[in-house]
Amino acid sequence: MATRRGAVVGVCAVLALLTLASAADAQGIERGIWFRPGEKLITELTPAGDVDTFVFYGVAGAELSFILHPTDGGAFAPTMQMLDAKRDPINVAAYTTVKGTKTKIVRFPLPKTGPYFIRVTEPLGRTGRYRLK
Repeated sequence: MATRRGAVVGVCAVLALLTLASAADAQGIERGIWFRPGEKLITELTPAGDVDTFVFYGVAGAELSFILHPTDGGAFAPTMQMLDAKRDPINVAAYTTVKGTKTKIVRFPLPKTGPYFIRVTEPLGRTGRYRLK
């Protein structure tokens, strides 16, 4: 009996994930890399002109912080932009600090519950590795 119950729970979990994936596709958010706040990523922008987009689900009122900085030395200076569910830019200037090549968004209160995007680019099209957390 435990096997069947476990199988039913497993099937329900798969159906829930498929439903969430379908909802994400319907909202046009399938083109981002899912990212959980608190997660640390090390990745790279390559080839020249590359754009990385990360998507996460947030709850209205939650205060989130992000730090972006290159892991390579040199002139590589990636920037990040926060976007709403429609991929429209969100003004986070009051919560953003830039020191050298390191950018921080600190304690930004999410205005709505739903998907959000962080877009990482390098304005001059340079390539390099970076950390996002």
